[in-house]
Amino acid sequence: MMGLTRTRREAIRLGLAGVAGTLLAACSVAAPAAGPTGAPPTTAPASAPSNAQPKSGGTLRVGLLGEPTNFDPHFISPGALLPTHLPYDHLTAYDDQRKPQPRLAESWDIDTHFKQFKLTLRTGVQFHSGRELTSGDVKYNLLRVRDPKVGVSQLRTLSSWFQTVDTPDRYTVVLTADQPRPAAFDLFEYLNIVDQETMEGSAEDRKKLVGTGPFVFSDYQPGDHLSFTRNASYWQSGKPFVDSIRVQIFTDQQAMVVQLEAAALDIASNPQLRDAARLKQDSQYTLAIHPTSGQYYLLDTNTSTPPTDNQKFRQALNYAIDRQRIAQSVLLGLFEARALPWPSNSPAFDAAKNQFPFDLDKARSLLAASGAPSAAFDLIYQSTSAEQAGVAQIVQSDLSSIGLNVNLKPVEPAVYVDMTGGAADQALKYTYGVGQSQYANLEPTSLFQVSYYWNPQRNAEAFTASEYGQLVQQAANEINADTRKTLYGQLNDYLLDQSFVTIFASAPPMVAARANVQGLHFSAHETLVGEDIWLA
Repeated sequence: MMGLTRTRREAIRLGLAGVAGTLLAACSVAAPAAGPTGAPPTTAPASAPSNAQPKSGGTLRVGLLGEPTNFDPHFISPGALLPTHLPYDHLTAYDDQRKPQPRLAESWDIDTHFKQFKLTLRTGVQFHSGRELTSGDVKYNLLRVRDPKVGVSQLRTLSSWFQTVDTPDRYTVVLTADQPRPAAFDLFEYLNIVDQETMEGSAEDRKKLVGTGPFVFSDYQPGDHLSFTRNASYWQSGKPFVDSIRVQIFTDQQAMVVQLEAAALDIASNPQLRDAARLKQDSQYTLAIHPTSGQYYLLDTNTSTPPTDNQKFRQALNYAIDRQRIAQSVLLGLFEARALPWPSNSPAFDAAKNQFPFDLDKARSLLAASGAPSAAFDLIYQSTSAEQAGVAQIVQSDLSSIGLNVNLKPVEPAVYVDMTGGAADQALKYTYGVGQSQYANLEPTSLFQVSYYWNPQRNAEAFTASEYGQLVQQAANEINADTRKTLYGQLNDYLLDQSFVTIFASAPPMVAARANVQGLHFSAHETLVGEDIWLA
């Protein structure tokens, strides 16, 4: 299993996921096609599009909080769902049953050991430049993300599962691994297919954002807007429905909502929770929240330093967190309390284990057994997040009730990254911290390989244990879905027992939209499906 390196920018965005903007991705669920028997399950797109008859035309006006910081189409950032993904499409997409469905790959064959994946591409698909998509383009994309200079560590990990990528003909790609890879469709779900000629051209060429997706990039005015137009040659006949999308850049969430309510915007991305809760009650608006998101809030501990190096002490912290209070008072009932990262449609989801008890007596007993019943330490959180500040205050109150003295320490995002080991081989400089992460929407074993919070080889908690890595590896290579689910149960027990990360709530992406915006739904990779949106 590969280790994971977290870049500084990537790590900062891990903590800013709740305050960044949204994209309208070039990925929806295609008509069902027969996938391989025993195809690996993973999480699904959100609710289905509207049943009303769609109509074409119009300009969709979207509010985006913050300037896009990375225009590379292979860059993944939790919560910061970049509009620069609009021009791209994917090889496959998961449906609501967690089964892969055809996109640019119209069919596939998998050997019985899940070591070889043969993809047959859809013919006649064109890049926006007019050039036809071929197997060589897919190979280029799979190899490009492995380049450390590109800086997409998650996709680099997934792509490196395959030792060879062969292209026997113009429309066939064969990937071969030395170990079973039942989670391979996670890679296909997330990999935007970009135009090789554009990416290997000049710096000016690379700004053109050329893909095969439903929207063609038009222009970008820093600090003001990005615009996209309908791809008239899109391979899905009749889509997209809107003629164009204008993404307006905002520096203030409240100003964005004001523009939505003034009918100057159709969609506001990730509004503040108080605005989201208010708009949810108004029939003039729709609040779309991803119902099976793999994003979540967490509290993580530095296991290399006292008192959080002690397992019983960490367990005490877990029992002392009032998840329901946080979900209701800070997250305003919009997000669910959660004790494990998995959404309800994940094969690792366990309803009983997801409801961890709030038990102060149990917490006090464990504290006494840990030998540190009255410890004092800092709780860090990012000063830019009102939600994290609210969570920190409740955690401080809960822990003080069991005799712990917790000092709240808000820090700037870059400082947070430094303290939690954002640089390679850097020692951790914190004890306890509020954080936010994603990737639980993938096949569960992928989370442990691409997330800096969970990777057995290097993580934000400095947690190391041979049995942890062995259990993750065993589940990752298990091709039988039922056996894999049993192993996920064992992993859940292990995570709760070790408590080096405490999950307390979901943190799904959401958008507030005017009521005439129809067809709102999310893809499995946590983005709005742009080609299905239409204006009534």
